[in-house]
Amino acid sequence: MGKHIGPILTHKQTLEVTGWSKQALSQGVRDNRVLRLTAAEGTAGYWSDGFTETAAGYRPIAGIKNVLGAWAHADVEPWTIASWMSSAQPELDGRTPRQALLDGDSADVEKLARQASERLAS
Repeated sequence: MGKHIGPILTHKQTLEVTGWSKQALSQGVRDNRVLRLTAAEGTAGYWSDGFTETAAGYRPIAGIKNVLGAWAHADVEPWTIASWMSSAQPELDGRTPRQALLDGDSADVEKLARQASERLAS
């Protein structure tokens, strides 16, 4: 699973690459800007591919808040969302939702996320 969705950052690694405080990271998770993943044994990690490198350090990809927010009402595991974000989608011309966000197509990705979350929630 990990290979498909990219590396998982530990809490400490996420604080290091973003330069955020623990409070800022918690707020990022609450605001749907950061995808928190919990392993079977209960340890938390963070989806590294939800970030992009900027001059100021790693930051959430532009538009990801609305996409993760589209999943919020569905009782779907964060691992499922990370997998969906990392999987090529025909509706995005074969790009992954992550790549489409990086390309600036956040409205298309958000719409697709709503459709996918409704399918999985039902």
